[in-house]
Amino acid sequence: MSRRDPECTSARFLLFALMAGGLFLSMSLPEAFGERGPVFATAFVGMLIGRTLFTLATGEGSAVLFSQIALGRGADVGVPGSGPSGI
Repeated sequence: MSRRDPECTSARFLLFALMAGGLFLSMSLPEAFGERGPVFATAFVGMLIGRTLFTLATGEGSAVLFSQIALGRGADVGVPGSGPSGI
C-alpha cells in the first residue's frame, strides 16, 4: 500500500522525476560497466537520494525512514527486536 496520495501534486512530481531517472537508467544499462557507467551511477544514486530527501522534506514517514536508517534496515534482514512484534 502506498503511503503517498497520488492525487497530491508533490507526489506526482516525485513519480515523474523517478520515471525520468528510470529512463536514464534503462538507456545506460547496456554499457553500465563501460562508457556510460557514470550516467548509470548518477541516475541510480540521484533517485535514491532524491526519494529520501523528498520523504524527509514532506514529513511523510520520517519516523519510519529514520528507524530504517538507524537500524540499517534491520527489519528486512531479521535482526531481533527490530520487527513490528519486537521479537
